[in-house]
Formats: sequence, structure tokens, C-alpha cells
Amino acid sequence: MKLKALYHGSPNTAIEVLEPREENPGHRLRGKYVFATQHKELAAMFLAPKVAPMQMSKFGEQYVLIAQCTEQDYRKADTGGAVYELPSDTFQQGSTDMPEIEWFSSEPIRPKHREVYASSLSAMEQCGVKIYFVDDVTYAAIQTAADHGWDILQSLSSSNS
Repeated sequence: MKLKALYHGSPNTAIEVLEPREENPGHRLRGKYVFATQHKELAAMFLAPKVAPMQMSKFGEQYVLIAQCTEQDYRKADTGGAVYELPSDTFQQGSTDMPEIEWFSSEPIRPKHREVYASSLSAMEQCGVKIYFVDDVTYAAIQTAADHGWDILQSLSSSNS
């Protein structure tokens, strides 16, 4: 099934062409690719600064970002970014880590449109992502929870509740 558009999130707001790159070590799909998703909220999560360990999750229809840091530390490192809308014609789904939400292309991709955000938090909030800032103990508990932390999150307030 081909989609009309896919999304790619990046802290870089000036990408004219997305070039295929080698994915992180340990990724199931080997080679150079451009990755995208049909979910704008997931793409927005990729604007998050690499300030602390983070977990991106989806519980039902709700996307969630869990950051092991204070909101203040996160905001200091947050430089925003852009969510790029991409044509889907050269993308395919397959043996990726998340085949139901991850699309890939071995071709360079020229974005159709970009939305620039001064803050990754505002991008995620506008897209409906719930954001949780947690301490080390809570983050460790979420990482080892059989339900990926869902029960723990139910007892917390998100920064954008």
C-alpha cells in the first residue's frame, strides 16, 4: 500500500534533499536508506535533543516520549527542528525494526514541504505526543516493566497534560 505522504523529523531545518545514510548499528535493515513514517507525531519525536536517554513509545493511539532528565535540562538543549513531508513513491515497507510504521527508500528524497518548529516540545505538543520527564529510578523501572511502563505512566503527569 502506497501512501500519499510520509514524514521525516530532524533537528536540521534546512534539508533540501534527504540522502540515504547508514542506519544505527544494530538496526535490522542493513545499507544506506532514508527512513520515514506515516505518523507525523512519530516524526516529531525525532526533533528531540540527545540530552538524555529517551524512550519513544506508542500505547494504543497515543505516542509518548519519556526522557530521563528534568524539563529544564531538556529545554536548555532543545533547538527545535523540522518535520518534512515526503513523497512516498520510492518508499517501501519490509524488514525494518518497526515494519508497520517505518518506511525506507534507497533513493535521495526531495521534501514536498517542511514545518519548522523553534522547539521540539512545541512540535510534539502540536502533534499530540505526550511527554514525560522522569528521574533515573523511574526511567529504569519503565525500561524493565513488562508493559513497557504503561502502568507507571498512568500515575504520572505529562508535561503537556
